[in-house]
Amino acid sequence: MKYNKITIIGLGLIGGSLAKAFREHRICDTLIGVDRDGLSINLANEEGIIHRGYTELNQDILDSDIIFICTPSIVCKKIIEDLSIKIKEDCIITDVCSTKAEIMSTVSALKRKINFIGGHPMAGKEKIGYANGDKNLFQDALYIVTPQKEVKRMDVEKIIHIIKTIGGKPVIMDELEHDKLLAGVSHIPHLVAAALVNLLSNPKIKDERFDKLLGGGFIDTTRIASSSPIMWEEILLSNSKNIMEQLETFQNIIEELRTAIQNKDRGFINQYFENAKVCRDSFVTKKMEDKHKEILLDNFQINEQKGE
Repeated sequence: MKYNKITIIGLGLIGGSLAKAFREHRICDTLIGVDRDGLSINLANEEGIIHRGYTELNQDILDSDIIFICTPSIVCKKIIEDLSIKIKEDCIITDVCSTKAEIMSTVSALKRKINFIGGHPMAGKEKIGYANGDKNLFQDALYIVTPQKEVKRMDVEKIIHIIKTIGGKPVIMDELEHDKLLAGVSHIPHLVAAALVNLLSNPKIKDERFDKLLGGGFIDTTRIASSSPIMWEEILLSNSKNIMEQLETFQNIIEELRTAIQNKDRGFINQYFENAKVCRDSFVTKKMEDKHKEILLDNFQINEQKGE
């Protein structure tokens, strides 16, 4: 399955990695890149990754077979609205935003219906930008797909085919389910990692000797705190309801531990860490078992009619 023209809007870490992976696997005849940063476009051109590059949307991208929007969600929503009235009828638009409900709601409200399939690759690095893009970034990584219920099955299969070709493991789910689950496994962990770093810089405990004593535990736990501030601002605000609900539970857990420490409750403290150890070990074991399994969750109801 090969496509005539694919456009990637936003050549940052994810968009740049997609471009490099598409070029590596010859996904399409023509690959177009769009990014406001002319340096990213120039670099992608110099590396021979894209065939043409632009710093703004234009007529050349409107006859694309598939358009990947790889920008922050607030920008993504505006681009979807702009493209919806201009693209060809059978063009597929997909995104890579870390929250899905707001994006899918924007699509549902469009005056002209489009073939939109939400996407979220569970892959990344703490470093950002096209220069840090990696053609192997999606290898064995989960890639969540949130199709509109009206979308054609064959269009979903096209996106799934591309995901598998670049090494990803597609998972189909509802956008509301996605946002609730990702709050726990991704959004809260990032928030906590940033809080741990901010703790050491807080004036109440700040000490210049901290940086000389940082061990592997702190470095490993807070690695993701180096991620893009702009991206995480968008994620926290666009998934605020789920994050607030789970953050309240998290705060209760910390308060219970604080009380146990204050009361010198050895039994509670021991059980606290025992539960965490057992639970994490089971997560890791299950993840290793699933690493090479086909895990496409094809229980999401989309258009089953042949040719649609």
